Amino acid sequence: VLVPMTHQSLSRDIDLARHMLKRGLTGVILGGHEHERIHERITADDGSDNYVDIVKTGQDAERCSVVDLVFDGISRELRTVEVNFEELAGSSYEDDGEVLRIANKHLKRLNDMENSVVVDVGSQLSSYFTTEGQAEEQIVTPLLSSERARFQQTTVGALFCQAIKTELETDVCIINGAPIKASSSYPDGTMSHGQLKEELPFPLKMVVVEMTRGRLQEAIGYSRTHIEEGKGASVANGQQPERRGYLQTDFDWQADGDKGRGDEKLLVALPRNLMSGFCKIRPLMEVGEELKAAGKYPEKDDYMKAIDLVIRFCCKGRWAALMELDMKFDDLDLNNDGRLDKQEINIIMTMLLGKEPDDILLDEIIAIADTNGDGHISREELDQVYERIRSSN
Repeated sequence: VLVPMTHQSLSRDIDLARHMLKRGLTGVILGGHEHERIHERITADDGSDNYVDIVKTGQDAERCSVVDLVFDGISRELRTVEVNFEELAGSSYEDDGEVLRIANKHLKRLNDMENSVVVDVGSQLSSYFTTEGQAEEQIVTPLLSSERARFQQTTVGALFCQAIKTELETDVCIINGAPIKASSSYPDGTMSHGQLKEELPFPLKMVVVEMTRGRLQEAIGYSRTHIEEGKGASVANGQQPERRGYLQTDFDWQADGDKGRGDEKLLVALPRNLMSGFCKIRPLMEVGEELKAAGKYPEKDDYMKAIDLVIRFCCKGRWAALMELDMKFDDLDLNNDGRLDKQEINIIMTMLLGKEPDDILLDEIIAIADTNGDGHISREELDQVYERIRSSN
């Protein structure tokens, strides 16, 4: 008997259940991911009475599921699985004081994180933005904006593409305008964690594939001129149609994308769903079909979320700022114990940022350099992160 706890789609849980049954295993899969309650029973194909139940209670702790596994008292074999869902709204259950205290503590950290500045293009992308003024009067040029991402290239779209390209070490990155949602401007060039989530509210799944420069140029042009098949185009500003698939590109591509041979092969980071037909960008759909035929199409789990890559890039930017200040390990090791701890990094980042970083953001900054996960940064780890920054530049 096996009782896996998962957080994946129902289709993948069904695959897992069938995999269990083929190996003679029974049990129940306690799953997450779906937002509604689900109870499905998957039966064996071999004619036996074996089965695996899949139980998902849905989102926001609206209900609980009580799952009883009933075994035969003599053979000790699983006899049946009994599942009951109980709605928690209006129930007689009282809050557990200790659990509530822990939950509120973590929620406070998350709320603090929402207001923490993650993006600061003046320091993180100084090659592409110029900064004037100081502190609250700071203004960046060009304006950092995501407005009209379905109609035109935006600086926020370019920022995201540049960050993802750098982190995935590709030649180019493209993102369609549809998942960039906030339609906002940021005159000072900064964006909080909460604002970043408003810009990228969906788990945009980025993959890396190879295609020629000519094919990529064709895809970008197609996305910006064709109206998506089967969709009515919204019209605004002098009859200009809205395009969900309008491809945003990184700053480097904007400067040099038309240079080079059309048959030159490039590594391209892009949302996986564009190759399976989302937004109907035909050149990218053709790339997807060719990759499937060659057995090279990215696997279901072979992706990274766009927002995670952007955050990682921005946190690495804090280390880049220290490198530009020529801060060596001995300058940062305030207590001279041969390693950088969280308190030392907090002091350093507070001096760099002008205010103390949120605890969660500080953990992200540390994780960029802490390759062995011991919570500290050694001289070798600092050298390695500096070298990665030099290489990406």
